[in-house]
Amino acid sequence: MWTDPIVEETRKLREEYAAQHNYDIHRIAADLRAWEERGFPMDTKADTPRPSRLVGVSPWSTMRDGKLV
Repeated sequence: MWTDPIVEETRKLREEYAAQHNYDIHRIAADLRAWEERGFPMDTKADTPRPSRLVGVSPWSTMRDGKLV
């Protein structure tokens, strides 16, 4: 059976997050509320790969014959 690496990583992160809060749904909810109040800050590393973006290109653009339409 094929496994999706993104799904697997998400499940791993979910498990780690729950373990940090001793699998207590009330502690998890309190932490998420506090995170929301802080404006959803993200801890990112400088070496985290970022998706490349084309400046001035609509996300709804499509490619036809190698050209943006």
